[in-house]
Amino acid sequence: MTTLVALHAPQWHVHAACRNADREVDWIDAEPGSATAADCKAICRLCPVRLTCAITALTNDESYGV
Repeated sequence: MTTLVALHAPQWHVHAACRNADREVDWIDAEPGSATAADCKAICRLCPVRLTCAITALTNDESYGV
């Protein structure tokens, strides 16, 4: 089985609202309904590339994120 690793982030990443978010926030393991999840969703809600991000996550079968 071959594993592909992206060497460069997609161009849309530079426009992501979470790009400059607090690195201490655990986006991956935020419990649904928690204050952390609410904070993450608030950032996503205002993101100009939210749709592109969501499509990418669904296309790549990502199992993390808010």
